[in-house]
Order: sequence, then structure tokens, then C-alpha cells
Amino acid sequence: MIERWQLASAQLRSDDAEGVPQCYIRALTGMETTMRIIAAALGLCVLTGCTGINMKQARSGAPVQSVTSQKPAQKIAQCVQFSWQDEAMFGVMTDASTEASDGGYTVFTPAATYFADIRPRGAGSVVSFYAREQGEVATRRLASLATCL
Repeated sequence: MIERWQLASAQLRSDDAEGVPQCYIRALTGMETTMRIIAAALGLCVLTGCTGINMKQARSGAPVQSVTSQKPAQKIAQCVQFSWQDEAMFGVMTDASTEASDGGYTVFTPAATYFADIRPRGAGSVVSFYAREQGEVATRRLASLATCL
């Protein structure tokens, strides 16, 4: 069924669409756009859901390290995200995102393999680093985070 409407939609975009009611052309084009939006939304939901579950599981245990800083949480979060995107230090694993959470920020890598919770505390911040995988990359991420304190 999907192949039929895709084929019809492709044919309607060609010059041979004469005689076809415009409402049919609009319906097919709208359906194609809607399908793309739905697919993108589902993909985003799956990725976000997996990340949330991974972070929740990691938070149930102790962080690899917790440190304090005199800097504001927002500045630290921006610095950590930027430093975790350093291709020279992390190679192809440079994706890092930041989201506001629980009055502070969480900076995380894909699938929340590594993440840092940054929360305001007094005039400064407290940073908790979590790593679901230990090793050289975790050590580099922690060292990179330390430069932001």
C-alpha cells in the first residue's frame, strides 16, 4: 500500500499530472509530508526515551565523581558541552547535548553513555559525572569536564 501512494505521488509531480483533480494531488503530497513528520517524531521519542532510562539507571547509583565549583551552572554546562564536542580529543564520538533538568542542566552523549548533572548550589554549582562505560574515554571526558570548573 505504501508503494502505491509513493508511486502515485511521484507520478503526480511529473508533467503527466494533467487531468488529475488538484484535491487528489494535495492529499497525496500532504500524506507524504505527514508520514515524514510521524517517522521523525517516533525516532526522536525512541532516542529520548532510551536516554532517559539510561540516565535514571545510572543516577540510582553513585556518580563516578562529584565536584563543586564557584562558577554558575549554566556556564559550566556550556563549557562541558563544548569541550565534549572536541574532535581532537574524542574522535568521532563528539556528539554532546544539553538539556535543562531539575533546576540545573544535564550534558550527555548519545545513549547517555557519559553525562554530567550540573546543579546550582549556593553561589556556585555541584557537578556529578556518570559513566556507564569505564575506561580511557570516561577518563578523558572527566578530565575535559574538570577544565570547566
